[in-house]
Amino acid sequence: MVAAGYYAPLAEGKEGKDTGQYGLALRLPIAPIDSEMGLYGMKINSRTPYISALSGTWNGFPAGLPLPLGALRRATQLNPMVVNQAGGQAFAAASPVARALGAGGITTATAIWEYPDNINIYGVTLSTNIAGWSVGAEYGYTNNQPVQINGVDMLNGLIGGVGPVGQKARAAFTGGLNSKVQGYDLFNKNQLAVNTVKILPSMLGASQGLFTAEIAGQLSTNTNDQAVSQQIRYGRAFIYGFAESSGLSSGLGLPGSLCGSTTSGYNPNSMGCKNDGFVTKTAWGYRLKGSLDYPGAFDTSFTLTPSLFWAHDVNGYSVDSQFIKDRMVLGVGLRADYQKKFAIDIGYTMFGNKANYDPFADRDYFSVALSSTF
Repeated sequence: MVAAGYYAPLAEGKEGKDTGQYGLALRLPIAPIDSEMGLYGMKINSRTPYISALSGTWNGFPAGLPLPLGALRRATQLNPMVVNQAGGQAFAAASPVARALGAGGITTATAIWEYPDNINIYGVTLSTNIAGWSVGAEYGYTNNQPVQINGVDMLNGLIGGVGPVGQKARAAFTGGLNSKVQGYDLFNKNQLAVNTVKILPSMLGASQGLFTAEIAGQLSTNTNDQAVSQQIRYGRAFIYGFAESSGLSSGLGLPGSLCGSTTSGYNPNSMGCKNDGFVTKTAWGYRLKGSLDYPGAFDTSFTLTPSLFWAHDVNGYSVDSQFIKDRMVLGVGLRADYQKKFAIDIGYTMFGNKANYDPFADRDYFSVALSSTF
């Protein structure tokens, strides 16, 4: 991709703000029903960066050139790097012409990191006891939640003015050098979660156990009214490569489908070729965890606590990556606590292979943690 000029160099981005963040939380006991209600609100800036772009120019490249030079001009206006590198598959044949037209007099498009601000979060919580089970619920609403536009679509828009982001990139070029192509849109996120905790009686030789469960779902709406008509796609890791969209192959000058075996832009990842794995309007999943306590295990001063954790994202792809369809995680752990002063936690986490768009599906890991209380 570098040899073909399919990239944008990184420029200095926008630093996150250090001010303008605050919040308030209230807890209201409801004694008659042994419950508690909570209210909270906060204004924050993004903790993680989002990638956007600044347009480049090639002022010396004349307009009205016939094809294929017209296509070359269109691409280099957006990202002149493709001709400046001269030698990529799509533009190698045109590189002598590019040099003759003054390929040195260009300013390349660049990528930048930025931290969106003014994210507003509001929520209400309720906790109570039902038949010996501790039950809690939380509804949260996030206004101005930034959501990253798919990185590959951003790249296609910058290098060729094609794909879902092509229209935004072309509009930025008309604004002149360093016109911003914003790499994210703002969503309104609604999330509802219900959880429960139950202390288990003595069983399997343990003094007691603990069981926790939670189910949650999200409903998110895009505040960019033009996003649907432009077919803007959000999320999905860069590693899955090109996904087909209207006019993408022809716009890049590639024959047939990007996923065809005879295509120079061939994407070998069959799942990546599908128009799937992007952020959806709804998503949900659940989590389960159980543990048992064995004080004085093996006639020692240690309390051993084996545990089992299970997570399943049932459907949808959330705006914040909390839910990735079909992602399943199994965790086993053992905690050894010495007189409540020292502890060691050993765990192994395994990811299932059913999720087609989980970039960490092959990241099983083993962990060891030491802690001390004083």
